Amino acid sequence: MPVRDDNVDRRRYLSRWLIGLVVLALLAIPSTIHSAAAIATLRNVPDQWLSPKLPLKQDFTEYIDRFGLADVMFISWPDARLGDDDVRKVTRLLREISEDGGPEGQVAEQDFSVSDQKRLAAEFFWKEAVKICDGQQPYVWVRSGTEIRDSLTRPPLSLSNKSATSRLRGTLIGPDRKQTCVLVSFSEASGPRQRALLPLMQNAIADELELPSEEIIFVGGAVDGAAVDNEAIASIEKYTLPSSILAAILCWLCLRSVPLTFTILSIATIGQGLALATVYYLGTPMNAILIVLPPLVFVLTVSSGIHLSNYYFDFYADSTMDQMTAIRQAMRVGVPPCLTATFTTVVGLMSLLLVRLEPVRTFGLIGSTSVLFTLAIMIFMLPGAMVLAKKNLRREKNVPRPDSYVGATIWLRPAWIMLLFSVLSGLAAVGFGQLRTSVSVPKMFQPDSELIKSYLWYEDQVSATMTAEVLLSFPVNPASGQRETIVQQHRQVLGVHSALTKLPEVGGALSAINFLPLPSKSRSLAATASRSAIRAEVADTDSQIHSLGYISQHEGERTWRVSLRLFQMSDTDFGSTIKRIRQTAKDAMQSASTLPAGELTMTGHVVIVDGTQQLLLNDLFVSFLTAFGVIGILMAVYLRSVVGGMLAMIPNLIPTLILFGSMGWLRSPLDIGSVMTASVALGIAVDDSVHLLSQYRLAKETVQDRFAAARSALRHCGWAMMQTTVVCSFSMLVYGLSPFVPTRRFAFFMLGLLVLAWTCVSVLLPAIMATRFGDYFVKSLNRNRNTNHG
Repeated sequence: MPVRDDNVDRRRYLSRWLIGLVVLALLAIPSTIHSAAAIATLRNVPDQWLSPKLPLKQDFTEYIDRFGLADVMFISWPDARLGDDDVRKVTRLLREISEDGGPEGQVAEQDFSVSDQKRLAAEFFWKEAVKICDGQQPYVWVRSGTEIRDSLTRPPLSLSNKSATSRLRGTLIGPDRKQTCVLVSFSEASGPRQRALLPLMQNAIADELELPSEEIIFVGGAVDGAAVDNEAIASIEKYTLPSSILAAILCWLCLRSVPLTFTILSIATIGQGLALATVYYLGTPMNAILIVLPPLVFVLTVSSGIHLSNYYFDFYADSTMDQMTAIRQAMRVGVPPCLTATFTTVVGLMSLLLVRLEPVRTFGLIGSTSVLFTLAIMIFMLPGAMVLAKKNLRREKNVPRPDSYVGATIWLRPAWIMLLFSVLSGLAAVGFGQLRTSVSVPKMFQPDSELIKSYLWYEDQVSATMTAEVLLSFPVNPASGQRETIVQQHRQVLGVHSALTKLPEVGGALSAINFLPLPSKSRSLAATASRSAIRAEVADTDSQIHSLGYISQHEGERTWRVSLRLFQMSDTDFGSTIKRIRQTAKDAMQSASTLPAGELTMTGHVVIVDGTQQLLLNDLFVSFLTAFGVIGILMAVYLRSVVGGMLAMIPNLIPTLILFGSMGWLRSPLDIGSVMTASVALGIAVDDSVHLLSQYRLAKETVQDRFAAARSALRHCGWAMMQTTVVCSFSMLVYGLSPFVPTRRFAFFMLGLLVLAWTCVSVLLPAIMATRFGDYFVKSLNRNRNTNHG
């Protein structure tokens, strides 16, 4: 066997390290610039995550096409009273740059002739708002509660002010019958730019009314999205640097080597930056799902680096082995399990392609390529960092290694440990069935946040804020009897409208019913006139109810829209509420008229968000089971034992089972970021399991006693597993200081998953190894021995 030249290897390793350093320096540019550009595109719009083939998305798309009501925002302030000039001023201020704006120059002439300062402020706002939207109008239409109330006092209804106010109470008019609001429908051009547009609007309205900007209350989907985006970006910008610094300190304390720490963290940091940059290159807007991607890449990269470094430390502790031999042995023994662990992680991430949400599929694709890239760079550079490590890293062979958990295995006996984890898993499995998701954006914020204060004030003073749309579609037949059919349709919609407003979860409802006379079956002149007015308004596509978007007639079908307001600040389970609304509407349709029931569809903001999260939860469950099964097969191939593969996967399943089951028991709702951490837990647990199994198999080649082999494996891998857990969990825990609830919850979720993964792999897996089940991990070795012996 040829003798290796240490000097040649040393120069080669150092050259590779320097080349890698240059590559990382070059990649740092796109990693920094384009990752920041990706974060700047952060926008959470759940309906855009859905495939056009899904019925949920098709219903919403058809609703938008028919009624053109994608983003509607509500604006109010303490003195926004019915009939006040201030409400009219704000309406005209915003309408000037809407697609259905008034005559040119009308606003400036009527509202700002008194004050040049206000006129200049308004002109600045119009110019900047249109500029933000690339020269297009930011709004489709602008309306006020006063305008809509006044329209009810004119023919065909000709209601009194009191009756008109009663019809709009609980939707556009507050419980005191005086407080009102201004409604804004955003155009498609303003969608990606609402985060910049909203503060400009708030300041312009405040200047016009001469009020502090914090007294101008904005609520609605656009406000929710902008608030979530702003807080997510603030969390990233505020806590990423402290997290990286803490990771560097902890990594150095564990490895006690500047070259190794610098190399590992440089690769991990550049890797997570490149993952974000790839999001930017693909043209995919950043969102709440992809925000979990950088920590995943960081954690898995650091894990591989620490494990390889500890292989080097173990070999270099042998006084008979020089530094270069230790490096070669560390790479020879350590790289195969790292490759196996990374490959199983890639399989887990690629299983996310089964999920029917585009951001999750993108997460799986970018995540898998990123961890492969960082491992390749790690294998390429780390030997050079080992060469640069100080000579005093040599350790005596008999220095005790942290194996107190093995002591616990001896004290409690392996069978008791397996029984304990079995009981915990069984209890967690029961909690799994009680998991629920959260769709309320305000609950993502601290109670003293401005968004929470806005919603509490608005829902107390004006109306509920979350929208759900019930659409009732009927065929339009121009044949005889159509005149009477319109009235019958009206009666069905009236029955649905009335039934839904009686539900305690519904704060109010708006539909054509609010703007049409009540039908009567009598033959009096008044009743006949009412029926005629209903027919005329419904048949006329230019009437008010059509322009307000409560009736749409399209391709032989007439659709009536009932827009519901649900209380966002309540503890309502929106999934159950949606089911109750749908069933109530169906029952009301069947009993309201002799006319055959029309087709009922439910969509809107609450339906899309709840449906998206339920779809994500269900698909991720299927994806996780698929990944678990495929990785189990790979482990069985690696161990050459089906039973061994199944046993090896048990510690990898339990962390997710226990944590998510505990969430179910505690009735703590899951958000999107929390759900995505399951892939992180699986990746870390499998990574540690592969290294521990590799060392166990090596130990069993020379040691027959199962417990001694398990102890030997843990002596080699336990320290690296603990270091990985400490570095990754505490660096992620920095995000727990964030006031943004999803970011804080993600940090603690990561801590829990990492600690549970370490506990299961370092306690439960050695306990399994120490029993007869451990023989299944070395079946192939036994067969090889028998073959050689024969």
